[in-house]
Amino acid sequence: MLIAVRVVVITTLLFATLIIQYTVHEVLPLNYIYTIASVTYALTLAYIALAMATPSRVINLTIQIGGDLVVETLLVYFTGGLDSPFSFLYLVSIITASMLLYRRGGLLAASAASIGYGVLVDLMYYGVLPMPEQSLFLPTAWTASRLYFNMAANFAGFYATALLTSYLSVKLQRTSEELDANRQNLAELRALNQNVIESIPSGLITVTPNGTASFVNPAGVNILGTQPLSILGRHVTDLGFFTDDEWTAARKQLDGGRITRMEIDDAVVAGKVAGNVGPAAKGHGLADQGLVDEAAKMGTHGGSGANDPAWAGSLYF
Repeated sequence: MLIAVRVVVITTLLFATLIIQYTVHEVLPLNYIYTIASVTYALTLAYIALAMATPSRVINLTIQIGGDLVVETLLVYFTGGLDSPFSFLYLVSIITASMLLYRRGGLLAASAASIGYGVLVDLMYYGVLPMPEQSLFLPTAWTASRLYFNMAANFAGFYATALLTSYLSVKLQRTSEELDANRQNLAELRALNQNVIESIPSGLITVTPNGTASFVNPAGVNILGTQPLSILGRHVTDLGFFTDDEWTAARKQLDGGRITRMEIDDAVVAGKVAGNVGPAAKGHGLADQGLVDEAAKMGTHGGSGANDPAWAGSLYF
């Protein structure tokens, strides 16, 4: 991914340079762009070969970020060194290292950027490294105080960026790990709950706040002697578990935030249910039938009454 982004950026820069070169009337000193593009493409080929030979993610990222710092140092040199407006590009490599290699990688990248930039401007200041012959930016007089202030400001920015980005990256990593652990725990809990519900010998039907059946366990299907499709989506009053008045009264209690249990005569209910969902309901003894609020109001053990009717009702038989 990092290789692809690098190729896209340098190709865009190269095409922009070509467009500028052939649309303006004056000759602009942009040959250094071609040099930098050539170096970047050569490094990219080396990165691909290295990735095929070395599967280590850390080694590949470290070498790629180091190569990017070299390219950025070349760009700073060709655009005037201390006068270059492109010293901020070091921050891109530092942020990348901090995000992908965390704090150690970010600090190493900041140190490498500081060394590269510091050595470059020192060599140019003391005349060891000549000023570039062609540059879009006019050079200004360099003084020792300006040199030291510029270096100190850039170094502080490098390390501050590394520390801040790595801190956020580490926090994001920990949050992601905790989220993955919670997802795993939730999946295991759901699986356990599903196994328990499917293995209990009693029938279980869950209903929505509107009273329609949303789930029925295998035991409930067997007891009622029917298919799940004949139960799911139907109202409890249609199934024969409640009359309209009984359901209205139960709904009011549940909307009030109270855990409610209602037991209904099994003989009466058996006859009603048998007529609505299947004849096999007769003789199965719905003696422990009841409607219980599971106290699942938005994940808490309470509720705000009718304004928060997010309870889950269950029919046990």
